Amino acid sequence: MKVHEAARLLGVTPRALRFYEERGLVAPAKDAGSGYRQYETEDLETLRWIVALRELGLPIPFIADALAAREDDERFRQTMDRARAELYEQWVDLSRRLESLDRGMESWRGRTPAIGELEALAAPLKEKRSIRSAWSARLDFDDMAVKYREDAPLMTLSPPVDPHDYEEALTATADWIDARPGEAGLDLGSGTGNLAGRLAASGAAVTGVEQSPAMIRIMRSRFPELPVKQGNLLALPLPARTYRFAGSSFALQHLREDERMLALAEIDRVLLPGGRLALTDRLDGGAFSAMAEALRTQHYSVVTKPLRGGITLLYAVKPGP
Repeated sequence: MKVHEAARLLGVTPRALRFYEERGLVAPAKDAGSGYRQYETEDLETLRWIVALRELGLPIPFIADALAAREDDERFRQTMDRARAELYEQWVDLSRRLESLDRGMESWRGRTPAIGELEALAAPLKEKRSIRSAWSARLDFDDMAVKYREDAPLMTLSPPVDPHDYEEALTATADWIDARPGEAGLDLGSGTGNLAGRLAASGAAVTGVEQSPAMIRIMRSRFPELPVKQGNLLALPLPARTYRFAGSSFALQHLREDERMLALAEIDRVLLPGGRLALTDRLDGGAFSAMAEALRTQHYSVVTKPLRGGITLLYAVKPGP
C-alpha cells in the first residue's frame, strides 16, 4: 500500500506518515524500482497505534517508548503513567495561565494594559514554572523501593525515624482525617501505600500520588483496588475541586520551602470546599509555621499537634461553599 492510500485508510495526511517515519516510529520498505514507500500490514498496525496515541496527546518520545513496550504490560503501564504525569503538568500550567489571563482581562475592561501590569500578571506564573522545572528527586526512591519494599518510605527518612513513632504518626494522620465510607480522598507522596491503606480501611475511595515507578509498583501489588497516579506534589495529576480529604506523611521533608508552598497551592486546587488536609512530617517549627500561615491566608482553619519523635501533624480545613 502506498503512502496516500495508507494515509486515507488511517484518516491522516501523507505528511504525517512521513513525519512518523522521520522520527523513527515506522520504517516502511521502499519499492526497488520506483522508490515509493510500501506499507505492509505490520506497518499499518504500528501506524494505528501511533495515530491513536497521538490523538491521546502523547509526545513522540512517549509514543516511541509505548511502541517498544507493547509486549510488556508493566513497561507499557509505566510509560502511560509517565505520559499522563507530563500531560497533567502541562494542563495545570495552561489552566493557571488561563485563570490569570481571565483576571487580567476583567481588570483591564477593554483598555490596553501597561506593560508593568502584564509583567505583574505573568511573574507568579513564571516563578511557579521555574520551581517545577527545577524540581528533581533528591533520593533514588526506585532503588530504595527495590531494597526495602513496603518499608522503603521509612528508610528514606533522614535522620532515621523510630518505627514505632512512624506507625503512631500514620495512625494519628488517619485519625485526624477521619475518612468516611465513599469519600474521595488522596494520599500524596504515597510511597508504597502505608497511609493509603489505613485511609482506605474506612471504606473511603483513596487515590495515591507518587513519583517513583518502583514505589507505585509495590503499592499496586499491596493494594490493587486503590488507584495510584504517577506525579509529584508540585503539579498534581488530578482534576480541580474533586477530593474531600488529602493526607501526606513524611513527603514534605523531601521538598524545599518554595516547593512546599507550591505543593500547598496544588493541594488547595484539588480539594473541594470544606475539604480536610493532614500533613505529617519531621520538619523544623518554622517550616510548619510558614505552611500554617500560608493556609490561613487562604482562610483555612489550621491546628498543629506535636507527636513523638519530633514529628508534627498539621491539620487544616478548607473554607466551605
